[in-house]
Amino acid sequence: MILYKYTKLEYLEKILENSSFKLSNPDEFNDPFDCLVEADENEKKKCFDLMMNYVFFKEMEKIFLSRGTKLKTRDKIISAGFRLELKLTRSTIKKYKFYNPIPIVNRFIKLGAKYKLGQDFNDQIDKAKLEFSKMIETKVKEIRDSLLICCYGKRNDSILMWSHYANCHKGVCIEFEPYNDIDITEIKYSKKRAKLDLYSITQTVLAYDYLQEKVDIKNKNVVRRLLKPFLVKSKDWKYEEEYRSIYSKNEINEKITSLDNMHFINAGNIKAVYLGCKVSVEDEKLVRKKTKDIPVYRMKESDKEYRVESVK
Repeated sequence: MILYKYTKLEYLEKILENSSFKLSNPDEFNDPFDCLVEADENEKKKCFDLMMNYVFFKEMEKIFLSRGTKLKTRDKIISAGFRLELKLTRSTIKKYKFYNPIPIVNRFIKLGAKYKLGQDFNDQIDKAKLEFSKMIETKVKEIRDSLLICCYGKRNDSILMWSHYANCHKGVCIEFEPYNDIDITEIKYSKKRAKLDLYSITQTVLAYDYLQEKVDIKNKNVVRRLLKPFLVKSKDWKYEEEYRSIYSKNEINEKITSLDNMHFINAGNIKAVYLGCKVSVEDEKLVRKKTKDIPVYRMKESDKEYRVESVK
């Protein structure tokens, strides 16, 4: 795969030094909707119900599957089906790293709320729901604030990309071949705003909690659920044909370096540098001195069409 990075001329020297591109937080982007995700109230309620199911599942697991629990013969027969369902849930969590709610547990919760635990229990549930909602909002903000993103294009001759990201054709476009271990995903474009798949994320987090493991950020299923809304943009941006690398400030990665509170990623081997059609002759000479063995091309306006083309 060959990709392109449009940027200002002043950043070229830094890029060439370490073959590294600057990573940015969404707050620096020119699209106010970029990475602006929310979880709707219905989604939060479903997640809370899922957490309640998980809490009760663990408690019932202690009672019905513990070796120390002694049941009478009649109780063993009654609980046989329930024990089997608990065991199936155990094996599913271990295999898929995913927690699905157990219907029979929900029935126990409803019965407890209705007949045994009374109004105090319901008040506690309402309070917990409010706290859970606030916690989710905080976590979503934390995720967004920690994002480090590098954006690429699949063409070097986009007039709009030159205008928007390469200083109105006075900048450069860098051709590079990404390393195999660099995560690069193609952006999807939509009319509808992206929503955080909070339910799936909660299912994953609960599974890791049950296994007493840290959430594996390299797990493709985890990444897909978590990053999906950060990989969707409005159709108005479709001309960009964008690809992205997404990382976190909290993630340790040998490809990422930091300097003066800025972050850079060594994404791949630089193959060529393209100068915008408005780059001055003086700047062109300086660029050619810095690029050494890297081929340098200059973009020029086509005589016949509304497009730019490269010449060596």
